[in-house]
Amino acid sequence: NVKAFVDTGDIEIAPITIFVGRNSCGKSSFIRFPKVLAQTFASGFDMPIYLNGTQADSIDYGTFQEVLHNGSGEGFSVSLTYPVSLKKIEDYKFRHSSIARKYDADNEYNDEVQIIITYSMPLNDHPGLGKKVYATKIELYINHNFFSSFTKIKETKEYAFKQRKTIDNGRLIDVDFEFRIKSNMIQNFMPAFDVSDSFPAICKAYLGECEKEARELYTSFIIPSARKKLFNSLHIEDEMIDDAAGREVNEAQKKVIDAFDAFQVSSSVFTHIYECMRYEFENLRYIGPFRSAPKRFYRVDEIEHGDVGVNGDYTSSLLINTDASFVKEVSKWLADAMDYGIKVSEVGNGTGLYQITVVDKKTNKESNLMDVGYGISQVLPIVTQMKKAQQKTTERSTHNRICAYPEIFIIEQPELHLHPAAQSELASLFANTVTGGKADKNRRLFIETHSEHLIRSLQYLIAIPDSPLTRDMVKFYYIDKTEENGSIIKEMKTNEYGQFLEPWPTGFFDEAHIMSKKLLEAIVNRKYSQK
Repeated sequence: NVKAFVDTGDIEIAPITIFVGRNSCGKSSFIRFPKVLAQTFASGFDMPIYLNGTQADSIDYGTFQEVLHNGSGEGFSVSLTYPVSLKKIEDYKFRHSSIARKYDADNEYNDEVQIIITYSMPLNDHPGLGKKVYATKIELYINHNFFSSFTKIKETKEYAFKQRKTIDNGRLIDVDFEFRIKSNMIQNFMPAFDVSDSFPAICKAYLGECEKEARELYTSFIIPSARKKLFNSLHIEDEMIDDAAGREVNEAQKKVIDAFDAFQVSSSVFTHIYECMRYEFENLRYIGPFRSAPKRFYRVDEIEHGDVGVNGDYTSSLLINTDASFVKEVSKWLADAMDYGIKVSEVGNGTGLYQITVVDKKTNKESNLMDVGYGISQVLPIVTQMKKAQQKTTERSTHNRICAYPEIFIIEQPELHLHPAAQSELASLFANTVTGGKADKNRRLFIETHSEHLIRSLQYLIAIPDSPLTRDMVKFYYIDKTEENGSIIKEMKTNEYGQFLEPWPTGFFDEAHIMSKKLLEAIVNRKYSQK
């Protein structure tokens, strides 16, 4: 229920994933959504999702009402799935993110955790809540089994927590716990677990308004038990630990203890998902369809940027604050594809001002980037970003990460202002980014394009004998509108020779043939009329 889509369905991602379609069919809306998730993490704002970004390097995805399909419906849902290890989740160490990141990345994660977040803007909610977007439901599934959920209670500032599974000895077991908890526990995508809120909520559900009993239970059982689990998991002996396992508790107190322990397991799962999402979105780079206009001079940027930015604003910074060999790599691609290289030089001595000049490959004439056509300045951020990625020739370290996370590059209309030959050369640039080295196997390129030349060149690269780019490494999707069900996404599959297995929808690859036919008919008709 987002923008042009009622439901996108499952989309299989490849190292290079191409999205094609008519204008205003939803390509940009679809390809930009990961950037919305990434900027939500980066914003630091206390909101469930950051749609209409106003910060630098954020995008404006629209208001909540504009995001909804046809501006109607109560909300929309986002589903994300990650690998997980039940044994590691159960380990008490995993409940502390600072320790969780130190797991050896070689551990196998054979289980699967799915989080489904539903967003809505209640229209007739409690007057004191204000008009804002809420994460009205957050659901967890492990190995396709419902695990736990938070559901916003209408006309209140509370959420209902429900848990039907927990983890014991590396396997899922049935439980049945429910209680209410304050809504300020939901921050950005994730519930923020705080024992000062969760334990009293559990006690209230199973002990009633018994503050003294709850306090005694917490100090006499929960704290010693937690301390023992933590020290045992770290293989540390502590003679000061008072074993609480032998203490006698009644049935209601046992319910509280079991519910709190299960809730802590949910906390571990959310911690794992949060870490996965954070690392994934930290490695997301987005380049929009309108790159910034060139400038005659550039100042040295004291901030070290890892990417060119949403509009390519940091391209000059990457070129200035790097070694000459990197600039030569960028220049070589431009010279091969467009017959023009580039140079970066300081204006004067110690001025802190730099200029990017374009060098004609045939005449060696130099011109300021601002004095040549838009094609070079529009493609320069893309070439710079791809060459920056290709510099990483060794596999990225994942020692301090829960699992390996891909670098994600989202690029809209890379062919903008480029002639056909240069558009074709983009295919090799993208292919080399995902096949050039060990680290490249973890890269993912999402590309929205109208370029037949780019697509044909990718087909050619697939067909070449012994090509490192195989058909499994490239996915093509055609997005089209329907009258009843919004836009749909259809995969256009290829064989091992890069040939499409079925005809494309009318209006793309057939357009050149149609125009050639019309031209021939016009020539015949004109000659006939002149007789």
